[in-house]
Amino acid sequence: MAKSLYGSTFVLCGLRYDTAQIEKLYRDLSMTLEESTTYQLILQRGEARGAVAEAHRLLLAQGRRRFGPATNETEAAVLRIIDRDRLQRIAEHIFEATDWDDLLATP
Repeated sequence: MAKSLYGSTFVLCGLRYDTAQIEKLYRDLSMTLEESTTYQLILQRGEARGAVAEAHRLLLAQGRRRFGPATNETEAAVLRIIDRDRLQRIAEHIFEATDWDDLLATP
């Protein structure tokens, strides 16, 4: 219970205290936080979201270079894709795709 409370407190500190104060607190509690399953879950979700956001950015950049500017609808369709495996398949298909629609038809 105490570990969970420490983890929650750390996350909530960001609402009130500056980075230097929180960093000092984190150094004091780092071992406790690293053992927290909820803290690890927060990190994993953040990493996954970051990977998906980076894939979106790269696909849009590569697609613009290959097919020209994406319409608003096309860009929104790319941003709705959150399956990392599908994003990987789309990235691999970009060299064979003939246009945005063909690219987004990648299963």
